[in-house]
Amino acid sequence: MRSLVDLSEQVSLLSATSKLRLSKLRLDDLYDLFNVQLFTTIALGFVAYRIGLVIYRLYFHPLAHFPGPKLAAATTLYRAYWQVWQDGEHVAQFTRLHDQYGPVVRVAPHTVHFRNPQAFEDIFKFNSKLTKAEDFYDHLGQGDALFGLVDEAAHKQRFKPAADLFSRKKAMEFETFIVKESERFSNLLMSRIARDPRPVNIARAYRAVALDVIQDFTFDFVPHHLRGLQDDNFHSIYTHTTWDVMDWTAYCFRNWPLALSFSNQLPQWLRKHMFPGEAANIESFDTIQQLVKDNKAVGPNWSRDSLLSRMADKTTLAQLTSECQGTMFGGVINMANMLPYGAFCVSQDPALQERLFRELEAAWPDPNSPAPSFEELSQLPILKGVIQESLRLMHGIIVGPPRLTPAQGAVIDGYPVPGNMIVSTSSLYVHTNPAVFPEPEKFNPSRWDNPTPEMEKSVVPFSKGKRMCPGKQISIMELFIVQAYTFRKFHLVPYNTTFEDFKWKVYVSLHFKGRFFRANMTPRPGVKMGAI
Repeated sequence: MRSLVDLSEQVSLLSATSKLRLSKLRLDDLYDLFNVQLFTTIALGFVAYRIGLVIYRLYFHPLAHFPGPKLAAATTLYRAYWQVWQDGEHVAQFTRLHDQYGPVVRVAPHTVHFRNPQAFEDIFKFNSKLTKAEDFYDHLGQGDALFGLVDEAAHKQRFKPAADLFSRKKAMEFETFIVKESERFSNLLMSRIARDPRPVNIARAYRAVALDVIQDFTFDFVPHHLRGLQDDNFHSIYTHTTWDVMDWTAYCFRNWPLALSFSNQLPQWLRKHMFPGEAANIESFDTIQQLVKDNKAVGPNWSRDSLLSRMADKTTLAQLTSECQGTMFGGVINMANMLPYGAFCVSQDPALQERLFRELEAAWPDPNSPAPSFEELSQLPILKGVIQESLRLMHGIIVGPPRLTPAQGAVIDGYPVPGNMIVSTSSLYVHTNPAVFPEPEKFNPSRWDNPTPEMEKSVVPFSKGKRMCPGKQISIMELFIVQAYTFRKFHLVPYNTTFEDFKWKVYVSLHFKGRFFRANMTPRPGVKMGAI
């Protein structure tokens, strides 16, 4: 009898256990089903949102009536493809779109791009109500620097302590530093030629002298190991950094802002591995920040006027570092395009090089004496033509940069653009306007023998308006003086370099695709090497 009771109890226990397991199984199934349904709902909701967004952008968006590829109107992936996957080919692609669609093209959901030179005037004129497009400056990591400040009042306040440093008067005072670095540049070239007769990487030498000129402007002092003109190999951390920092990484951050936030959370070693341009950016920021600290340690007993001495007490360390970094890169990148390109164009044309040398020889009979002043050099017609063509065909900040229309909208090149939309164009279209520059792609210094007012105002590598590059005067002085030293003291013959090497892609400014410009260099008669 007892065994029957035990058996009954076991059956009851088994039944209860089974019910419990069944209940738990059902709860698990319900939980899994809920998760599946939740995921499906979210996924379908996201898909529906994206479809709705695409329909809105294509047919109901304020820019829907502007022509352009449907994909560009629907998503920024179109722009990202040409910027990231095609590695800086977006300006070339936008030009092809203008050939297809006309003078105004919608190139992104909220962006229209203009081709006619009048658009450049309308966007960047001095009294323009358009403001800087924030997303463009954020991806460059310059949001804290003058270059990236969107708010006009904040920019004016920040710029005020240093404003007159960019005046013509102050620029003329800075001429002695440009001459000093140009002298060292030519002496190091003499040393290199005497030591090693092989071709010189003149592109790297130009980058080195541009670096030292802008460092003289920015800092009170710079240690020798951070100089560009350290030795006659022209190797330094920054001659490489200012090249390496320009790559597709910034475009990745612009098109996927979360990638920038993600990158900022990673260890530095991993960031450097994943985003090559970030490696150069991080290293330069850290080095410049230490240089800023070292310079500030001697303040307020500054040895001379510099950007750092003007702004040291008005900004935080991070802001000051960003300011110095932005100024340095801005002062190198375009000079390192214009100087070698101009030198190549002159040196590959023996007749032009000889005429330029004779002009410089007449103005500077003794090459071992002090160089003529910038005022004198700027009056030499052939040299002036070379500089103007270098400025025109290297384009400066070729991407525009983009601007945001005010709430009430704006009229650009005769086209009404709604408010809070991005408009952009390129200096390329101003510089290659055949109505102003016949055979616009040709490097032709003689076109500047009798320039028209329209030609003069159509060279805009520094942009124009209130937010144009303030370093224009210093940059032009540098071009004249450095090229005067180059072609008065040396004869150049290009080595393994052709015009193909100067084809470019775009990372804000131009970035050459080909080999660095190298040349066989011979000192001109009577030129002696000075102290290094």
